[in-house]
Amino acid sequence: MLRRKSVRDALKKVDMNILKLDSALPGTVTQLNQPHVIVDIERFEKQVKDFHGRFIIQTLFVRGECDGRKVDNTTAGEITAWLSALDRLRPQQVMIYTIHRDTPLGNNLIKVPVSELNALARKVNELGIATSVSG
Repeated sequence: MLRRKSVRDALKKVDMNILKLDSALPGTVTQLNQPHVIVDIERFEKQVKDFHGRFIIQTLFVRGECDGRKVDNTTAGEITAWLSALDRLRPQQVMIYTIHRDTPLGNNLIKVPVSELNALARKVNELGIATSVSG
């Protein structure tokens, strides 16, 4: 909904402007989030820049299968693209988490271990961005 100026203006007024970025790769975002519009990561980044760093990025990490296709946003390529996006966006904080309960897909998606989430948090911290982990 960031494509709507009214939504961006409203988000500028809230204390905790939390935005989702589960991947920086359009195919993975489409697979995980199943948006109703075509995913355009470049447009998302331009819209987020309008917040001048006053926002939090929230990322869900999962592995498994979605719609009969493998999904894993913890691969080296995924993490490299995600960290690069975070470095460009410069959020005030990043919230990292994994699934906590069964998903509509049943057992086809699995939790990412907290130890791996903590390792990801350390990489974000190396960028100078505060990070919290919920596993």
